[in-house]
Amino acid sequence: MGHQRKRTVSGRALAGRRLTYLFISRSEGGALVEMALVVPIMLTLITGMASFGIALNNYLLLSHAADVGARYLAINQGNFSNGTTTNPCAMAATQIQAAAVGIAASQLSYSMTLTPTATGTATTYTSSNGTSGFGSGTGCATGGTANMGTGGGIVTVSVSHPVTPFVVFWSNHTLSLTTTTTEIIQ
Repeated sequence: MGHQRKRTVSGRALAGRRLTYLFISRSEGGALVEMALVVPIMLTLITGMASFGIALNNYLLLSHAADVGARYLAINQGNFSNGTTTNPCAMAATQIQAAAVGIAASQLSYSMTLTPTATGTATTYTSSNGTSGFGSGTGCATGGTANMGTGGGIVTVSVSHPVTPFVVFWSNHTLSLTTTTTEIIQ
């Protein structure tokens, strides 16, 4: 029986072999390159889908809020008094804000068009930031109830909200979500 000698490799020689193997091997780093190409695309898709979902949720909230505001104006037809105001636009804006849960009132813009009869002249009242455009000195406060008519007219409520989606690697542009509802005044 012969005695075999155990071979030891120094750290320097081992590092040299690994370096040589890296230069000879053709598959090293391929996964890193693939990951560098795929990760930005995946991040863009994932954040885009999440932003689209948030924007769609906000649009559904706005649509419901516009429905509530138009229905409120159509059903109450001139009977606007809650003890503090008789302004139909301000009261409808309050109803819209209550229905738009999670959206700040200061970010909502309104447009309310009142047509007293099907062939009458339309009067439009707008506000760009919540109810402040429908204050006591506005046209809606003084003429809104009169512009409602006695029934058979039309009320159209539009609600807008700016949304800035966050999508990785995409410059964020502000988009405006707008929804409109029309109701017949009862």
